[in-house]
Amino acid sequence: MIHQTNSDRRLDIAWSSIRSHCVRALALALALVSCGLFAPRDSEADHPTNVVLISVDTLTAGHLSAYGYERLTSPRLDAFAAGASLYRRAYSSSPWTLPTHASLFTGKYPFEHGARTFRQPPRATRGYLAESHFTLAEALQELGFNTAAFVANNAYLAERYRLNQGFETYVVERISGAKLNDLVFEWLASNADEPFFLFVNYMDTHAPYNTRKLKDRPEFLEHAVNGTSAQLLVDLEQAILDRDPSYSRENVARAVDLYDLSIANLDEAIGALFDQLTALGRFDDTLILVTADHGEIFGEHDLIKHGRDLYEPLIRVPLIVRKAGQRSGEVVDTIASSTDIPHLILSQLPEETAAPYLRVFPFAPGNHPVISENYYDHPNIWGRKSWAPRFDRERIAIVDWPHKYIYSSDDHHELYDIEQDPHELRNLLVDEPETAVRLAAKLEQFRAERPRIDQPAGTVRLPTPEEIENLKELGYLPDP
Repeated sequence: MIHQTNSDRRLDIAWSSIRSHCVRALALALALVSCGLFAPRDSEADHPTNVVLISVDTLTAGHLSAYGYERLTSPRLDAFAAGASLYRRAYSSSPWTLPTHASLFTGKYPFEHGARTFRQPPRATRGYLAESHFTLAEALQELGFNTAAFVANNAYLAERYRLNQGFETYVVERISGAKLNDLVFEWLASNADEPFFLFVNYMDTHAPYNTRKLKDRPEFLEHAVNGTSAQLLVDLEQAILDRDPSYSRENVARAVDLYDLSIANLDEAIGALFDQLTALGRFDDTLILVTADHGEIFGEHDLIKHGRDLYEPLIRVPLIVRKAGQRSGEVVDTIASSTDIPHLILSQLPEETAAPYLRVFPFAPGNHPVISENYYDHPNIWGRKSWAPRFDRERIAIVDWPHKYIYSSDDHHELYDIEQDPHELRNLLVDEPETAVRLAAKLEQFRAERPRIDQPAGTVRLPTPEEIENLKELGYLPDP
């Protein structure tokens, strides 16, 4: 984890700019002109000069008005989607932060990249991303892009998990989207004239939710403004996970209000980033992707929050892609995965430039099985909880539209028709055994054909006292 003062950050940003100018300026100019990567700013760009990847922590697609939610939670994303490609069926590779972001950067599933939880009694171990993995940032850096990441998740995106590979600038600070934007805008002011890859991770929709009054729409959910979600979710978590039927439905509704308000705050922050790119003249020639690492659930399947299972609210995420110069919107029904992000980005570059890298990142929407994995939800953290044994298992889902099969190491397998039963209320395992057998075999074959990591790359050091406090704030560690 990085701790920087504002002056430190300015020095880092300035040094990054000077370094990139001195080392690469001439080579970049020649290479990018020759391959047509630069495009006139007053015309539609065939290829992007820049790439912006926005990953929102804990944003389920089902609570975005852009995806049909009844509340107007995301007007700026709605407007953005009107001129972009909206993937209706996008799935995260895991229901929690570390594995999915490793997939976003490597194009690999958790069983391949190893940045996940491993069962090693008497306690579980979380693996970091080994340096042997080639990342999207490293690819774009080799292609001449200045690479920078501004990250609000100071727990599982901290440097100790080594997801910073390939980023020249990597700033981690647990702050709101509006404040994170200040750091991003400062960096852009010094780097927007060069090709850049900018990764921004917002945390407004992760508990404790950002429930500040909206600047642009102060009347939206004004009864929830400045509401506190932390203790409310702790109380609901114990009751819901214990399957106690007496918990208050009104409290669940209040938690949903707070979550929806946090989405609206997040939406304003993303809109401000779009405005800044426009003011700098970089919006039209930039490839912009908006997605999430996982979703959030509020009582369905006796679950709350995230990280413990693979039902739709937990792994169905937004994916909105605006190509450079794109004006008209489209809705895409092809199933997509977090693993597709590197290919989606590199495929927009000139073919002769991107071809070697596309072979490294082959997964694209529609050309591979889409799966999502969860391993032993924090057993070393939650072991003292009465409900902990329920989640001491492996769960792997495969989506073959309209069906979704969930393998479970405790033999509680499930099969759903997502189109007819979007809330996954009717397990078809007995009614459609042939479908279940087919998807189980497809899942087994896919995993057997890919390289698999069964041991963590190394021991992740124990968190410092400050990092433990960060985890507690995010709801990952119980109070003693």
